[in-house]
Amino acid sequence: MTSCWLAVAGCAGSPDEQTSAVRTPVVYGDDDRREPFASTENDWLPQVIATRLVALGFRDQIARNEGGVLSVTAPSLAERFDVCASEPFAAQPSFANCSAVLVTERLLLTAGHCARISPLKEQIAVRNFAYDAPERLHPLDPQDVLSLGAVVASDDYWDYAWLELAEPVAPLQPLELAEANEGMAIVGVNHGQGLPAKVAASRVSSAADGFFFSALDAFGGASGGPVFSTRGALLGISTSGNDDYVRTVTGCYEDSRLPDEAGFGAEQALRLRVALDGLCEARLEPSLCSNSRAASDDAKLQAKPERAHLSCALRAGAQAPCGASFAAGALLLGAVLLGLRRRSIREAAR
Repeated sequence: MTSCWLAVAGCAGSPDEQTSAVRTPVVYGDDDRREPFASTENDWLPQVIATRLVALGFRDQIARNEGGVLSVTAPSLAERFDVCASEPFAAQPSFANCSAVLVTERLLLTAGHCARISPLKEQIAVRNFAYDAPERLHPLDPQDVLSLGAVVASDDYWDYAWLELAEPVAPLQPLELAEANEGMAIVGVNHGQGLPAKVAASRVSSAADGFFFSALDAFGGASGGPVFSTRGALLGISTSGNDDYVRTVTGCYEDSRLPDEAGFGAEQALRLRVALDGLCEARLEPSLCSNSRAASDDAKLQAKPERAHLSCALRAGAQAPCGASFAAGALLLGAVLLGLRRRSIREAAR
């Protein structure tokens, strides 16, 4: 596995209408999703949950009481999606519309369709939306409730968007970046179904130039969620998959379940390098990225000049993906992914 270090710091919505037309996966075999505190085999995971994983939700679902304490005011999963009470996590709050990952102190990477759910001023990014222990949701810290500034680069075909925060977060620990290869064990971390963070494991079943595929258990709301190697290297983000729910005879919904073999390769993730290249290509000052070839011996990368440099963000020791602030070069591409039209989550919820 080729990797280097960055030394810097799906959309949820009723199951018929609110789940994204793009980010709609399913459970394969047993539901392997777990709470982060129960995933003790991944020693890097607590740091990811605390500082890098982000839940993207509506700003008006974050409340502050008279004492100044922040809290999420979202409905339960059962209330939001009419999910059967017997389904896993049905009583947990369902806040997130999508997931994202902080790649630097200022930049979030998410799925492109997530940036179009509603204007960024109506959205909010929340870190550490997770359970610390059974029935104990981590209290919201003001430093983990992050306002969004602008979309600085995006691509409808590849379905990614880079979002700049209104204010940078405190310095982050180094993040290892790597390529996904066929057969590699992977870990998905996201806010599927809008829930507090969940963790699931799988393997890469196949890998293409821009995407890789697996049977990760994930749901609408997982779009933009990071996918890691088992050692904690960031490989890419979740973008699409199979349908989530089936209606029962009682009228509520339950998770759609398929055998493991039916899901082998059905869940799609975008390779990180594609989004990183797009970030540099969108800069108003290309010279900042002109000498950005990563220290890599990956034959595929070297064989594809348009992807060979990975991006300026992959330079060993780089202090920012492409230099200074990206506000001046903000781009907002509003075309619907692959010609599909989708309702906003708020309209569908009415």
